[in-house]
Parts: sequence; structure tokens; C-alpha cells
Amino acid sequence: MNISNFKAVNKGALKATFSVTLPKWANFTIHNMTYWESNGRSWVNFPGSSYEKEGKKKFFQYCKFEDSKHQEAFQQALMKMLEEELKKQAHGKQTSVVTEDDLPF
Repeated sequence: MNISNFKAVNKGALKATFSVTLPKWANFTIHNMTYWESNGRSWVNFPGSSYEKEGKKKFFQYCKFEDSKHQEAFQQALMKMLEEELKKQAHGKQTSVVTEDDLPF
């Protein structure tokens, strides 16, 4: 799995956007992934859109894992990679994070 197009945003809880490529899936790439931090938590989201329902703001992800185990494994692998990417960005280095070993697909 590779991270590319990493861009710091730092707008409220939204910290960055990025693309992720899965070489084992014929280099399938998902653009406009988002990295968030709030209240001591951090997470990533697939691309999606927000909408309002009954006066509340909701979020719809365009894609997701139906199996929560795959979702958790993907999320953990991405978070590990993003931590490394954030360190590199802090030191002015380019994106080049790669790992495939921990994912079940």
C-alpha cells in the first residue's frame, strides 16, 4: 500500500488529504482520502460527501469495507503509514511510504 498526494489541510479536525494505492489490487488508487484528529483521536475516511438530515449534518462514504475486520486492518495500516508521513512532512521530506504485509487482502 502506498500513500501519495499528501497535502496538509489543518482546517478544524481535518488535518490532511491523500491518495492510497493498493499494488495487490492492480494498483487500484483511491483519491481524496482524509485524515482527521479530534479529542485525542485520529482516523481516516474514504472519499464521500456531507448532507443534512433532520437538521443534522451526516456523512456518506462512497466506498467502505462491509467486514469490520478488514476495515480495522486497513485503518490501522493507514494510520501507521500516516504517522510516518507526518514525521517526513515535518522534516520536509517527500511522500514514499510503502507496506503490504499487515493487510489481509
